[in-house]
Amino acid sequence: MQEKGDLYIKVLKILREKKMTQMELAKEMNIKQASLSKILSGKNSSRIGTIQKIADALNVPINYFIDDNDSHEDKNGQDINVRLNLIEEKNKTLEEKMKRLETELELLKVKASK
Repeated sequence: MQEKGDLYIKVLKILREKKMTQMELAKEMNIKQASLSKILSGKNSSRIGTIQKIADALNVPINYFIDDNDSHEDKNGQDINVRLNLIEEKNKTLEEKMKRLETELELLKVKASK
């Protein structure tokens, strides 16, 4: 089993990769953000059912949080680290598209105002 703090570090890593907040994770788990904070900080003991809810909400196997090895497969059989890297790449692509669309929108606003 993990030392206190390991759960927090692993959850935080996945949240950052998925560009999610603790608030969004708590909402996905149907619990209050304060409760999730206490679980992650070790103030509330983490029962296996709670860890399973976190794993389900983040779409990772529960072993990712229980084992010491960081390299595990997700529910689709893909290595979590590979999957998180793919998500990060997709997010970068989406950010680039959003910037282009915002620029085009500004140009259209300028043209419309003339």
